[in-house]
Amino acid sequence: MPLRVVLTLIISFMGGIAAFFNAFYGLIAYAFWSYTYPENVTWGLLPIEGLSYIVGAIVVLTTILQRKRIFSNNPTNYMIIVFWFLCLVAVFTAGMETEAVWKFKFFTRVILIALIITVLVDDLKRFRHYLWAIVIFIGLIAARSGIVGTLKGEVGGATGGFGGVIDDRNFMAVILCVVIPIIFYMIGAERNKWSKLFLMGILIGNVLALILTYARAGFLGLAAIGIFFIAKSRHKVAAVLVGIIAAAIFFAYFLPKEYKDRISTITKTDIEKEDVDMSAAQRLIAWRTAIEMIKDKPITGIGFYCSEKMMEKYTDPVTNMSIPGISIHNTILQVGAEVGLPALLLYIGIFFLIYRRLGKIKSKMAGGTSGNKEIWHYATMFQVAFIGFFASAFFVNAAFIDISWHLAGLTIALEQIAGKGS
Repeated sequence: MPLRVVLTLIISFMGGIAAFFNAFYGLIAYAFWSYTYPENVTWGLLPIEGLSYIVGAIVVLTTILQRKRIFSNNPTNYMIIVFWFLCLVAVFTAGMETEAVWKFKFFTRVILIALIITVLVDDLKRFRHYLWAIVIFIGLIAARSGIVGTLKGEVGGATGGFGGVIDDRNFMAVILCVVIPIIFYMIGAERNKWSKLFLMGILIGNVLALILTYARAGFLGLAAIGIFFIAKSRHKVAAVLVGIIAAAIFFAYFLPKEYKDRISTITKTDIEKEDVDMSAAQRLIAWRTAIEMIKDKPITGIGFYCSEKMMEKYTDPVTNMSIPGISIHNTILQVGAEVGLPALLLYIGIFFLIYRRLGKIKSKMAGGTSGNKEIWHYATMFQVAFIGFFASAFFVNAAFIDISWHLAGLTIALEQIAGKGS
């Protein structure tokens, strides 16, 4: 039996059994499934079909048995549940299309785990362990892709990933714009020298992986992260100068010409010009078409995950063109078009409150004990991660992927840990 299949079975069964002693271990096992998608790279050889659903069900069951609830009594959690319900309504709006139903099942798992995180991640030790799960299950795999792809000189070498959404270079870029800040801040928080070196290696590999995606979304995400670092620096003038010089040297001497050519197409959106980049021009058409969808179905949306299918039925008011099968290429417009304006307002509200909570955590934890400083450190880390997510997601339909919702759950968990004075 291939090694991947064996490892997947060992992690799943050991995690499932351990969950009956402590549900948190089951949560870590499910994180393996959630972030690596092993079912997509085990060639259909897994002897138990739907093993991820079994592991997920064990996590839910053991959480209820051990904690008597599956989410904490936090207002943001109730907002998340209402958003999930509006997405369910949008499944019916979609006419129960197979794609909509399948994607909604996936999104339901995402939301369930995000809620469960707020219950099971209840101290700093478990918080660190979950961060390490993200680093190992996403960062390590992406680092391997980035380093191997760089050595082979492969364009888009990082898109191999480990399966699932990580196979798409745009999704890969969004995920890495979240994971890179997490790894960076974990290096600062880690006390063990060898762990620091290990994290530094993963960080370099992830940056290489992001470059190899050749995704403009990733470039925007990294730029936003860099601007945040400069804005929060105590020595802003020096930080700006160092940032500009470092970026100029890196861009001029280390980035592949193909990558620079790709990034330069961000502004080539005028379809009437000869030097237009068609993907960039189509992106604007998709955005305007999405706005037409919102005008047509402002309350319920056109249907959960139905925007690509419905593109041929709507026309861009500027070019009078319709492009069948194209993605909207924008997370905010995706939510508005597919689920409706009420859901969009709720979506924006959820993550606005999450970001504000991180600021409040930092204010509360400023100074004091080493535990307070560590929590302050993690709150800053998540602020940067969310900036990376939304900046890169401006070019990608990423509203329903795992990482942003799980980070929302972790933020609520961190707030509760801070409230205990951990």
